[in-house]
Amino acid sequence: QGYPMLRTLFFEFPEDETTWFIEDQYLFGSHLLVAPLFEAHSNSRKVYLPHGEWIDYQSGERFGGGQWLEIPAGKIPVVLLVKAGSILATSKVVQSTDQIDWNDLSYHVYPTQSHSAEGHLIDIRTGALCTLSYQNDELYLNGDSVAAAQVTLYR
Repeated sequence: QGYPMLRTLFFEFPEDETTWFIEDQYLFGSHLLVAPLFEAHSNSRKVYLPHGEWIDYQSGERFGGGQWLEIPAGKIPVVLLVKAGSILATSKVVQSTDQIDWNDLSYHVYPTQSHSAEGHLIDIRTGALCTLSYQNDELYLNGDSVAAAQVTLYR
């Protein structure tokens, strides 16, 4: 769609007037909320969560949206939240995307309360847009089941 990867909160949540004035948090894509720590020796910060449900990337704790909360950072010194209903694909650390083993991805599923999630993945080898969907405790990539060993579920 041509949207920028780094987005202000009001870009995704224009109906939420609180997001109009937040300058120290941002979205990475539409599913990751990033709230950096700016104070020296700080290990938490006050974060505004837009409507919806949010899951702490590091702890797995769930939070309701539409409110300000003091949220601790984990080992990584940032507050990073995933919007419920999202699926994140990750690979082992490599020096370049040319070195990613696209057959050995891990999938992190952050389902909604109704136990569903979806996401998209671009296969850089072919340029094809792949659809990930999670329903009935199964993860599917373009309609084919994904091996359970590759899936981490955050309930």
